[in-house]
Amino acid sequence: MDALGYRLYRLKREAGRHWLGVILVLTLAYFGYHSVHGSRGLFAWVDRNHELEIKRLELKEIRSERQWLEERVEALGDGGIAIDLLEETLYELGFVYENEVVILDPRPSSGATD
Repeated sequence: MDALGYRLYRLKREAGRHWLGVILVLTLAYFGYHSVHGSRGLFAWVDRNHELEIKRLELKEIRSERQWLEERVEALGDGGIAIDLLEETLYELGFVYENEVVILDPRPSSGATD
């Protein structure tokens, strides 16, 4: 028997004796890989935390937009539109420019005609 054949024979014989250790190592490697790359692994956890942070920022933006809208609706009120809101809307729509001043002439509400 040559040296290479003898080495293969010994390797097969030792592998036969240590099959439980080989299976254990392969099982640990399997679970180790999936604990990092699996659907509930480390990388998935990092991705979920990143998505959660993005969603929190979106929620903060939506809440601030809602607060702004609620303030605008509140400015409409029962007594009519607030003057500041009216001026702002006229400016946004292009009816009033930066160097112009808005002077409101309130009409009498008694129903009298001129």
